[in-house]
Amino acid sequence: MCIRDRFCRVLDSYLVCRLVDVLREVGVVSLLESGVSVSEVARRLGLDRDLLYRVVEALEVAGVFRWVGGRLVVRGVEPPSSGDLREFSPHFALAVDFLVRRLVDRLRSSEDRVSALLDRSFYLMVFNVLHACPAMFYTRESLLSYLGFKPRDGVAVVEFVGVPYGDATVAVLRMLRGAGVGRFRYVAVLPSEKLCGEWWGVVERWCGEFGVPESYLSSIEYEVCGFGELSDFVHARDWCGRFDCVVSSSFLHWLPHDVRLNFIGCVFKLLCSGGRWFNLCSLYSRGRVTVLELLLELFTEFCGCVSEYEFRGVGEVFRVERKVLCNLMSHSSLSFCAGKRGGGVGVSGEVLFLGKMYHYSFGTSV
Repeated sequence: MCIRDRFCRVLDSYLVCRLVDVLREVGVVSLLESGVSVSEVARRLGLDRDLLYRVVEALEVAGVFRWVGGRLVVRGVEPPSSGDLREFSPHFALAVDFLVRRLVDRLRSSEDRVSALLDRSFYLMVFNVLHACPAMFYTRESLLSYLGFKPRDGVAVVEFVGVPYGDATVAVLRMLRGAGVGRFRYVAVLPSEKLCGEWWGVVERWCGEFGVPESYLSSIEYEVCGFGELSDFVHARDWCGRFDCVVSSSFLHWLPHDVRLNFIGCVFKLLCSGGRWFNLCSLYSRGRVTVLELLLELFTEFCGCVSEYEFRGVGEVFRVERKVLCNLMSHSSLSFCAGKRGGGVGVSGEVLFLGKMYHYSFGTSV
């Protein structure tokens, strides 16, 4: 099993297991198993009824909760070993526990306490633990390689950074170093100076850990621009058609829906003829709420999953040459390589569902 699949499985199973465990602790699971309705459980335990319905729905989507004769039946999910958790990050389990317990605080309508805890510094602590770790960097490299990213001398890359994980930046720089690339242009576009500082701290630290040359780091350019102003920004910099690759990672679900469509147009303008857009791990809508969506809704920055409609919009502008759709218990994510070329396209990819890989290939455009 490749590192990408292992990381997804560990995060997925631990997240779902911890949520079920905490719901058992507060008495939700035992009442539902005895045939008490969701609405009545919320009343008896003093929980937010609407949110409890959504939590139960998310666990149904995960395939963990099902109903037999009006009673809840919980499907067992094997948690990852402590060794697996430590391999990805020494604080991996702690970060997930924080997220799950904050969701339960919200169920208990402890809004003041939740608001005090879920400030930006808390958010950064939790998600940098999950994303800024060696396993995630290897995962991003594996995904970029599968999607067709090929480092070469003289390549021009622009990355859009919505959150300061640094995983895509470090992965691309490692791939450039591994290919012996000496000349390249790398531009990072971020929405604020504050986020830029946070992102650079992660990139600098991990590039040092991995032995990425100082000359690579000093070659990185960065620009600050609100993502709602990208179109004017791109024209003002005379960047149209100047880049071989656009990279965005864990990005689209942090953009408001109206900004996403504008962003797709900006990516098209930035790419030269034959250029590629590599979009990694955007949360993707199944049409029903998932566990990870509920956890992310604790943060005001989260704007919502990418819909099928929005992805079709990508296919109208680009050739979607390869995509990876991961359908896990806790969430779905979408990655793809889209080329700026005309004509028909054959689409191939893989689906990861509950830890098993399914491959497909077909000849019509997405």
